[in-house]
Amino acid sequence: MYSSQTSPVTPRPRQQAGLACDECRRRKLRCDREQPQCGICRDSGVVCNRTTTRQPRGPKKGHLRALQSRIIALERRLSDQSLDEHIEDDFPALQDENVTYSSSMNPSLDEWLALDTQDVSTNSSSNSSAVEYFTPPAPLLDSPPLGGMSDLIKHDLDHLYFDRAHTFCPILNRRRYFSRARQPQANNNITAFASLQYAMWTIAASTSSQFQNVQDELYANARMILDSLELDPSTGNSMCVEQVQAWTLLAIYELMRVNYRRGWMSAGKLFRSAVLLKLHTVDGCDEIFVNSSLSAIELEERRRTFWMVYAIDRFVSLMDQLPLTFHQHVILTRLPMPETNFQSDDPIVMPLLSQAQSDDDAQSPPAFTESIRLATLCGQSLSHYQQSIVEQEARDKSSPDFWTRHQQLETDIAKSVEKLSLQDPCANLHLDSLPLLTHMTAQATVITMYKATQTTLCQSDTSDHQHVLDRVSLMALPAAQRIAALSKELSQLSYFQVHPFIPILLYCCADFLCSHSYLDPLFELQAALRGALRGLESASKIAHDCLARLEVTLSSM
Repeated sequence: MYSSQTSPVTPRPRQQAGLACDECRRRKLRCDREQPQCGICRDSGVVCNRTTTRQPRGPKKGHLRALQSRIIALERRLSDQSLDEHIEDDFPALQDENVTYSSSMNPSLDEWLALDTQDVSTNSSSNSSAVEYFTPPAPLLDSPPLGGMSDLIKHDLDHLYFDRAHTFCPILNRRRYFSRARQPQANNNITAFASLQYAMWTIAASTSSQFQNVQDELYANARMILDSLELDPSTGNSMCVEQVQAWTLLAIYELMRVNYRRGWMSAGKLFRSAVLLKLHTVDGCDEIFVNSSLSAIELEERRRTFWMVYAIDRFVSLMDQLPLTFHQHVILTRLPMPETNFQSDDPIVMPLLSQAQSDDDAQSPPAFTESIRLATLCGQSLSHYQQSIVEQEARDKSSPDFWTRHQQLETDIAKSVEKLSLQDPCANLHLDSLPLLTHMTAQATVITMYKATQTTLCQSDTSDHQHVLDRVSLMALPAAQRIAALSKELSQLSYFQVHPFIPILLYCCADFLCSHSYLDPLFELQAALRGALRGLESASKIAHDCLARLEVTLSSM
């Protein structure tokens, strides 16, 4: 009698356990893994050997870096050939539509790292241990970027920078720069001065319709050089002022041409680099001996670089009411000297910021210095507003410190606004838009102070200081009207003459009027501000972002 259950039949494996032999691997044949000799080797009459160590999958170490070097070399040769054949096409953009990154044919180190990781994961099997053999490529210090750019184009971009970009970022001495540019550079072209040059050319190209097609490639190369310098082990923890200057220009460029978030992230790295180099204490006792080997103009470039970083901190923080990085009470760097003295190598001693704020001299200060002073007041007003919110959350009533700060701030702002009212911001508007920015900053400071006062009184039960709000209210509406009136002057300028930070001030005023619509019942001021932003939208990415934010605000009301 048979059993009711039959024993399970074990399925025959597709192939024997073990490793395939080297001959089958080489010929890409299925090995039956028989011992001591597989069937294919037995039939072929060859020795059957088996390698027990698994080889790492994916491209060999350094293979992708070698391919990149070949691509750059080919690009350079093609660029040189194109320049010879087509003289009218000064600087052809050599880009491949099949490349996944769109910024340049010479991507940054982070993009190559992502590309290498993608290649390894694509070619590897389910065995994740294969990725362990992958090592990131070293900085590409042997590949000079964009070597096909002619000296004539570099010369044009240099002069274009000083003609247009220097007006809103006056950090370089023209004579000293051209003297350094004429000196022979290192063969690999990866130096701090090279990063500054590419950053200058990037922002110069963005201010010209002639070089619009190459600004992305210049920008990618500038970032690649900065990343390579940062990862180069030979530099250690040292940093050059040229790197900070390059990051300054790139942060401004990204705000203008990329987006606010990218510009803010680069600005964060810029702020840390400036602190690491101690640019906020150039004239401090501890730094005098360290900087003793520098010339007067080199020291002035460091001062101007810091104050430009300081201004960026104030303006980008204003847009989202973010905390400030630099506190004015710890700054030991003198204010920048007049532009004429700076460019003519005729240095003079300028006061510290704290001394300039307490000085009631009626003489009009240089435009750059005046913009720094107003940016400082704007930062004080922003910090005052932020502190008022914290104090309200902590105490549920207005703090005595608030009114002490407010009284001093209101006095300083009123004095500055009265002083600026005697000046014409549009007198030389076709030459320099910095005075226009300064006047708008003063009005934005009034608006921020009004918001701080209103927040404190609205969240407090006391009405002892209601007269303060009434007094500041009388200043807020004229401030918004003044910004709207100044915004109409922008129509006299080309896209490339408008200061990069002006859209931020236009947005802050428009956003204020959206939340205080009773100040603008006919929406005339808001219409003027949005019209000015639309006029800048095609040339300023931050103006585009500001318009998008205003649309979201209006749709949520």
